[in-house]
Amino acid sequence: MECCLCHRPLTQSWRLAALMASAPLVPPDLCGECRRDFDRIDPDHVCTGCGRPSHAELCGDCQYWRHRDGVTLHNRAVYHYNAALKDVMHQYKAVGDYRLHTAFRADLCTLCRGVGRLVPLTTEPSHYARRGFDPVVGLFGHLKLWGCLTKNDTDLPQSRKKRGARLRTPQSFVCTASTAELARVRQICLVDDLYTTGTTLHHAAQALRDAGYRGIIISRTLIR
Repeated sequence: MECCLCHRPLTQSWRLAALMASAPLVPPDLCGECRRDFDRIDPDHVCTGCGRPSHAELCGDCQYWRHRDGVTLHNRAVYHYNAALKDVMHQYKAVGDYRLHTAFRADLCTLCRGVGRLVPLTTEPSHYARRGFDPVVGLFGHLKLWGCLTKNDTDLPQSRKKRGARLRTPQSFVCTASTAELARVRQICLVDDLYTTGTTLHHAAQALRDAGYRGIIISRTLIR
């Protein structure tokens, strides 16, 4: 095996507890050198809502959503969005280097363990046609996903909008699951690659509620 970023050989030694656990072993796809470039979030020092680093209470984004919709979305992420991760995501999403979809498999397995039914935030049809793949489904595709949300095309990608424009983005998600299907699920966990203002995730959650879902909705993202 080799690192999917720098192509150095990979070695892995497993702890006895991991070998004896019931969870499947997921080998790393990144070497230690590359992983040190990323800023891992300390879960004990984050916003209690969205998981933004260094916020013990609700951050400004979560206060905005609580004021606007009366709810906050419990999100947790693995990494803070630093320059190294920005480069990786640009290579993956903008350049279309699909080989990177396995880079964070081990991290995402740990992040999404025991959190409920995983629902990916799917890409827009025009973006899929341009890339040839769905980046979120690519990242989380080694996990069992429930594709019950579709997304209509919007005017501009979120990455090309400033903060105010992101917050004003209209709803574009539609839930395709029936009321009976939704009623059988106690907790849904939305999964996405990146949490910025929270607009996309809150819209996805609202689409589920509009379709009749009355259970718990949380989210997990690779980056915050």
